[in-house]
Amino acid sequence: MEDWITKVDGNDTRAKSIGCGVAFIHYLHYQLGFPFSQIVGTSGDTLEDVCQALTGTSGAFQPFADLVRATYPAGHPSGLNASSKFPDSDVLFPLFDRGLGQGVGRGVCARTPDHLDLFWVSGLSLLQTAWWDASQAGWNSYTIAGTRARRGSPVTAVARHSGHLDLFWIDPGNNVFTAWWDAGQQGWHSYPIGGIGARGDSSLTVIARSPDHLDLFWIGSDNNVWTAWWDNAAVGWNPYPIAGAAAGGASQLAVAARNPYYLDLFWVDPSGAVETAGWDATRTGWTIQTVGDQQARTGSFLTALARYPDHLDLFWEGTDNAIKTAWWDAAQPGWHPYGIDNTGTRGDSPLSVVARNRDHIDLFWIAPDNSVQTAWWDASAVGWNPYAITGTSAQNGSALEVVARNPNHLDLFWYGSDEQVHTAWWDESQVGWNPYAIEGTQVGDIRFGPFHP
Repeated sequence: MEDWITKVDGNDTRAKSIGCGVAFIHYLHYQLGFPFSQIVGTSGDTLEDVCQALTGTSGAFQPFADLVRATYPAGHPSGLNASSKFPDSDVLFPLFDRGLGQGVGRGVCARTPDHLDLFWVSGLSLLQTAWWDASQAGWNSYTIAGTRARRGSPVTAVARHSGHLDLFWIDPGNNVFTAWWDAGQQGWHSYPIGGIGARGDSSLTVIARSPDHLDLFWIGSDNNVWTAWWDNAAVGWNPYPIAGAAAGGASQLAVAARNPYYLDLFWVDPSGAVETAGWDATRTGWTIQTVGDQQARTGSFLTALARYPDHLDLFWEGTDNAIKTAWWDAAQPGWHPYGIDNTGTRGDSPLSVVARNRDHIDLFWIAPDNSVQTAWWDASAVGWNPYAITGTSAQNGSALEVVARNPNHLDLFWYGSDEQVHTAWWDESQVGWNPYAIEGTQVGDIRFGPFHP
């Protein structure tokens, strides 16, 4: 990418300057939200001048280029201008800021690099939240009024942009619910999604493929995987079952978006096989296939990520309680599964994974001795490097979430044996992990939730 934002080419024939300019205008409209009429009606000698007049800030090229490069990194052909390929280089926006968790729903969200929002269900089945901000000391917790969850309900949230949160859970009647919060309005606003009710052991996952679109997934009482989509340009939620996607007992769900026009969904079928369904904006319906031949244990958690648009990494727990992984790359056909050594998991252990950058993965799980453990992989080294995080103990049925607020920092969360939410942070500038309990975050004894009778 050449910088034709802070300078002009002087003619209308050079493809790179035209392409950069057109893509940047689309960035101003689809990513930053300015109407085309306002963009073209703003005067300036360069697009930098136009952006500064619109946003009040300078340095327009760098955030634009960083966002594109995070999704379409150098050295990996994007395919954007291939014949009849969608999207193309003019309409690739909006993109999600990969540094804030790729838009995948979690029990914790980073709306900005200096802010965290944490969610859980209390022992009284009330939806709770706590926020942390770098400008203030400690955590600030409160109950989300008017919300109740079934015992052991999964909780997932996503920040479509820095001033908005969408939260999802399952209520005592097994209905899938959502609530939204926006910085421009007071309080939380909850309502049901619709569609079939959730199975008693259903998990729940959501992804924001763009700042104006959400895709939600759960397992219905008919044992089928269900999805519902919401778009800022349409009214309400649109639920439907994914044909042929039957989920086994206690199956978890995972989803990843390689770019705003593709979805990859994962679950475990009744035979224990790991299945995936792909959705492509240029085609109709979902395409289902099996991931390799390594079985998953009953109730295995799944987690997946897209480190760049032509690559996927998937993780699950095998019948031997060790963590398995499989990678897919557009340059090599099929899935490539293998086991990760020294990663024995507790029988109810969740999995959580994050890519702090496109060449590094951090994976987390709970060991049989209740300690929280991690393993890292880096493209510059060989294999995985597992170890226990000292000073950690997770209660039965604990959730486990990790988020990278920036490429050099990690925040990890779980439910401690003292029935409080615990966290540990890691920063590249310091040695080791720093765990502590978050005051005012009582989760209660969740051992008798639906996942662990």
